[in-house]
Amino acid sequence: MAKQKLQIFEFKDWESFGQQVRNMIAQKESFAVMNVPTGKQSTAVEVVERTIESVGMKCRVRTANRGWAVGALTVLTLGGAAAAAVAVGVHDLVTINPNYEIIKEMFGSDIQVEYMKSSEPKSDKE
Repeated sequence: MAKQKLQIFEFKDWESFGQQVRNMIAQKESFAVMNVPTGKQSTAVEVVERTIESVGMKCRVRTANRGWAVGALTVLTLGGAAAAAVAVGVHDLVTINPNYEIIKEMFGSDIQVEYMKSSEPKSDKE
């Protein structure tokens, strides 16, 4: 199955951000939000997450490049790495088969939101 084209828009203000997110979710689009204000990435992710859940869909929030961070923890402390690995595994089980995956940058402020077509039930007509 071909990967869906990613729509990109720039953060301007909270009102237009919310409206664009609602429009993208209603159309089951994948999108990226660029230039979220510094320190407001978590708030923006919460807005996207609430919007997805408000229409009865599930989502999973991930941090980009998290794997290398867990690897770095392994070098520093085995206990911390083990706890992180368990937390990631539990998170993946709780959010199994999401409609959307929200990917936030570890050191930036951009957000990518991917519609997971494979999570939709297949119809007999396909």
